[in-house]
Amino acid sequence: MTTSPQSLRVLGVAWVSGLCAHVACAQIDPGDPLDFTQVPVVFAQNPMLFSALLRDAHSQTRRGLVLGDSQETSPDGFGSIYIPRLNYEIWTHFHNSPESAYIAMNSSFGSGQPFGDWLSRTALATPGVVHSRLLPATLPPGIRACASSTTDGSNVNSNQLYGQLVQLQFNAASVDTRTQIAGAGAFFNVNEPLYLDVIAATNQWSSGEVMVKVASTQSDNPSYYAPTIQTFESSMGLFSPGHTKFLTHRFGPLDTNGMQFPQVELSGTDPNALTDIVTCKFVNARHPSGITLTSLANGGYDATTMLTFHRDCGDMLGALAPDFVILAYGANDAVNGYSPQTFRNNMRQVIHFVRENTRWDLPVIILCDPFRAGLSPERLDFLNHYPGAALQIAQQDEFVCVVNSRRLTEDVGWNLRNSFTFMIDGVHYTPFGAITKAQLEMQAFFDAFDDGIPQPCQADYNNDGAVDFFDYDDFVRCFEGELCPDNRDADFNHDTAVDFFDYNDFINAFEVGCW
Repeated sequence: MTTSPQSLRVLGVAWVSGLCAHVACAQIDPGDPLDFTQVPVVFAQNPMLFSALLRDAHSQTRRGLVLGDSQETSPDGFGSIYIPRLNYEIWTHFHNSPESAYIAMNSSFGSGQPFGDWLSRTALATPGVVHSRLLPATLPPGIRACASSTTDGSNVNSNQLYGQLVQLQFNAASVDTRTQIAGAGAFFNVNEPLYLDVIAATNQWSSGEVMVKVASTQSDNPSYYAPTIQTFESSMGLFSPGHTKFLTHRFGPLDTNGMQFPQVELSGTDPNALTDIVTCKFVNARHPSGITLTSLANGGYDATTMLTFHRDCGDMLGALAPDFVILAYGANDAVNGYSPQTFRNNMRQVIHFVRENTRWDLPVIILCDPFRAGLSPERLDFLNHYPGAALQIAQQDEFVCVVNSRRLTEDVGWNLRNSFTFMIDGVHYTPFGAITKAQLEMQAFFDAFDDGIPQPCQADYNNDGAVDFFDYDDFVRCFEGELCPDNRDADFNHDTAVDFFDYNDFINAFEVGCW
C-alpha cells in the first residue's frame, strides 16, 4: 500500500505497547533514525492524548514548559521573539490568556534590551533583593530566584528598601517590538478577579514569609512610587527543618483600582531573616481557558546540559506543575558531535527526569530544530537525522508527539541558500525566522489535534447543558465531600488543593454563566 503525502503529515499508529516512558526504553535499539524528509510533519502514536489536551484547554488552563537553548530563552536571549510569538499563536487559537508566564525574580526587564516577558515586566531598585540562598543545581534553567527581607530600610539584607517589582501587561507592551505584537492587543483580561501565585523555598536555618504590596497604574512603566492599594502576607511555613521544599501561595483577589497595569512588589516579612522567593505568575481565575508557555531554556544548552548543571531541580519542576513539556534541542547537540542515536538516548533521559519529578504520563512535544549553517557535512547529517531520532522516541512512547519543524521550515526555504532570511548569523533566528517557525509549528499542531469542540463551560458543573441551582448544589455537595458528579471533583481551579479558592472561583464562574 502506498502512503499519500497527506497521510504522512499526521500518523497515529500504536507501533508498540506504548507504556515505555521510563529508562527501560533506552535498552531498545530500533535501528538507524530516518532523515527528516522521511519523517511525518506531526507524529503521535496516541493522537487522542494530544487532542484531549487541546480540548481541555478550551475550558481549563493548561501550562507548558519549554526546555531548549538560546533560541528558546526569553526575554533576555535570542528567544525574545520566538517565545512570545509561540504564546501569541496560542492566544490567537484560544482567544484568551489565563495566566502570565512564570516570572523571573532578581530581574529587571523593560521596553528595550533585555525586553519584557510575555504579559509581564519586572524592575529592580537598590538596595533591594539579592541572589537567593538556593544552590544553582536546585533550580531549572530559566528560573531566577531572589532573597529578600523587609522593605523598611532596617534589616539583615543591607537595609533593603525595595522589593522585586512585577507588572502585569495585558497587551504584552514590553516584549521585543520585532515580535510585531508589543502593545498590539488585549491578551489578558484585567477587568476580572486577578490573583498572584508565588512559589517560595523553605529554609531550615531561618526564613520570613512573603509580603505582596499591590498597586496599579495607567502606565506600562512599573513604578515604586505608585500608592499601595493592598498588602498581603503568606503563611506557608517557610522556616522549616529538613530539605528544601518549594511551596506555592495564592494571593488575592488583587485590587486593580480600575487601572490597566496592576503591579506587585514582593519582599520578605522578617527584618531579621531572608525569604527565598523563586517565581510568580498572574492568574485570571474567572476565565481559565487557554495555554501559557514558560521558557526554561538557557543559551548553549543541549539535551545533556540540564541533567549536568540542574540535577537537583526536580522538586522545583514538580512545583511548576506542568501539564506538558516542550523539548527543543538539536542545534548545539549537532555542534557537539552527538550522533542521532546518542541524541535519542539523551532526549529519553531528559524525558525520564522531567516525568520522574512531575508525573509518569506527562505529555511531551518535541520540536525539531531547523537547518543551521557552520556544521561539517558529518554533523549536518546528524542534525538532518535528529527528527528521525525523535520519531523513534515517539514510536516507543505513547505520551510523546513530534513536530518535524526541520521539514516545515525546509518547505518554506529555510536552508543555506536563504540563510540570512531566516538566521541572523547562520544559527540564531532573524525576527522573520522566529515568527515563521512559531506560526508553522503551532498551526501544524493545532491542525493535527484540535477538533475545535470545547468542553462544557466551567459554570455547568454537572454537565447537563444548563447553568442553574443544580450546578451550585452539586458543587457544594462535592466541595463538602459528599458526592461529586461524574468526571468532576471539587478542585475547581486545578491547583491540586481543595480550598476556599475553589469555592470562590466556582461562584465567580456561576455568576457569569457560560461564555
